[in-house]
Amino acid sequence: ALPIYNNENHGNITIASNIAGSFIGGVAGYAKGVADFDGGSDCVNHGKLTIKGNSYFGGRMYLGGVWGGPTDFTANRCHNYGAITFEEGEILGNTLTVGGICGKNTGGNTTTVNECTNNAPILIAASCAKDTAISFQIGSIAGYSQSALHNNINNKEGSITVTGKFYTNGSRSTPASPKSGTHALGGICGYKTVATMNNNENHADIIWSGDVVELGTGEPGQLRIGGYQGYG
Repeated sequence: ALPIYNNENHGNITIASNIAGSFIGGVAGYAKGVADFDGGSDCVNHGKLTIKGNSYFGGRMYLGGVWGGPTDFTANRCHNYGAITFEEGEILGNTLTVGGICGKNTGGNTTTVNECTNNAPILIAASCAKDTAISFQIGSIAGYSQSALHNNINNKEGSITVTGKFYTNGSRSTPASPKSGTHALGGICGYKTVATMNNNENHADIIWSGDVVELGTGEPGQLRIGGYQGYG
């Protein structure tokens, strides 16, 4: 894949219809890089990303202020100034992954998100569709990351706020699969696996004021919230 350098977006992105298996980003929705390769550098997003009304996306949705769902991708010195908002309505899907810089990034320690800053809030005002469960992975830098996160800053404008009503279903869980409705929110990274995190700073608040209702008979899903990382 070719590198993506010095790109800047000022246009807003608004989704007002049902979408499935989506990758949405201010600069790029999906980008595939190469391990040990500088995939995207010095890119900036100023545009707002808004999901309006009801959103039925089936499986997974990845949203990032700059990169939606990069794979094997190293991002250096990228910056987000655009708010990410799910307006009031219903969400129906499996997993919602949202990050101020990257929604999801994979590649392990051979790829990094380095010297990036988030300067805009993430707001989830929507609720789960009735009697359905969804899992959140939300971070002000990365929602879900298998890549190393180094020297990133989430400034005070980069708050995470969740206000809707959500269902969990512990009876749908297995030892190999998280409980449906388990939520991971972090000031830097929501859900982290494999890779390292060093020298990152979070200066913003995380506010969860939504209701959580258990549907199943098993152990309920969980909230995993941390000023640095939610789970990892």
